[in-house]
Order: sequence, then C-alpha cells, then structure tokens
Amino acid sequence: MIGPGRYRRFQLQVAIAIAALLIAAGATLAATRASRAPSVAVACLNRHGALQLASRKGCPKGSVRIKIPLRALVGARGATGSAGAQGSPGQTGQTGQPGPVTTAAPSGSTQTGVFNVDGYETTDEFIGGSISFPLELASAPKWVEIPWGVTNPDPTDCPGTADAPAAAPGYLCLYDRISGNVALSSGLNLQVQNVDGYAGTVSRFGARLSTRAATTGEVEVLGSWAVTAP
Repeated sequence: MIGPGRYRRFQLQVAIAIAALLIAAGATLAATRASRAPSVAVACLNRHGALQLASRKGCPKGSVRIKIPLRALVGARGATGSAGAQGSPGQTGQTGQPGPVTTAAPSGSTQTGVFNVDGYETTDEFIGGSISFPLELASAPKWVEIPWGVTNPDPTDCPGTADAPAAAPGYLCLYDRISGNVALSSGLNLQVQNVDGYAGTVSRFGARLSTRAATTGEVEVLGSWAVTAP
C-alpha cells in the first residue's frame, strides 16, 4: 500500500511527465498536421511514474495505457493571444546643444585666421593674396592694419596681437608679424580691397590683400587677422 506522502509525489511525477509528453506530442502533430495525424496519442505509465509514448506493439507489461487528446492541444498552441496593454510613455530626453552655424556669423562672434602675401617681384610691382571669412557677415567691416614693431594705431577697435588676434564688432584687424622688402604706403605694409577691387573697403565674406616690392626680389607680409560680426 502506498502512503499519502509517497502517493502525492507519485501524482506530481505523473503530472510533470504528462506535461512534457503533451508538449512533445503537440509539436510533432503541429509539424505533421497536413498529413492527417491521429487525434489522440497513446502513452504508457509505468509503476514508477515514468510516461512514454506507446510503441506499435502497445505498452509494456505492468504499464497503464493512457489516451491523450492532441487536436485541442494543437489548436490552443496555434491560437493568437490578445494584444497587451499599451506601456506608459518614456521620459522626455534632455535638450541637445544647438547645432553649428554654417552660413551667417552671429552678431558679436569673432573669426580668426592667418594671411601671407609672399613672392618674388620686381621693384614697385605689386603682389597679392586674400583672406576669406568662414562665416559671412551681415555688413562689410572696417579694416585696420597693425604693422609689426610699431605702436598700435587703434587699440580700441583692435585690442589684440599677432599671437592673439581680436577685433571689436564691425572691424577687421590685420596684425603683421613679418614684413620684408616692402615699399610702405602711409606707414602701412598692405593695401586692402573688396572682391571687386575697390581699395579701402572689405567684402562681407573676405578681402583682397596686396603689397608693393621695394626692390626686385622676395617680398613678404605675414600675420594674423580677426573679424567680429557687427
């Protein structure tokens, strides 16, 4: 006679075995459903609670023969479940940094760079170069040249140096660092023009630079520049 505790363990073993067998049998039937698989599976339960599918010869001696319905099982496995509830909205992300400006320079922003007017020229002939502003200004700036080795002629509007160029809003400041074999004009090394060639003016997006050779040979004016949007 089987005691209560042992009988409960036996029931649990049987339930687990049946569940495993149903899963395996259901998967087999789902794969072969089109070939008219049987509606039931025959299993054999031995005295130890082990469950296995019956062979063509039936169940071994001492086993209990069990019929397990399969059609209902496969139908349930193939059914589509109902849609779940919609989740709650996620948290709002942090605001990103503003993107780079790619066209017009914001008012008060400063752009810097270097210039180099350099080449071989005969006496009193001009040699030219140019500078371009990465960002276009709203209006053409005024320009000031600060020759190397002299007192800054406009420290208010051009308070920088060749190594640290700076400019007040609405000004282009040219800081000479090197000059050689230059015929000075009113104490300046450079002549400045806009893109159309008009002397003394600057375009919103850059300027033409030129210098004149004092004697035949190498002539050079090298420096840095700063422009601040008005």
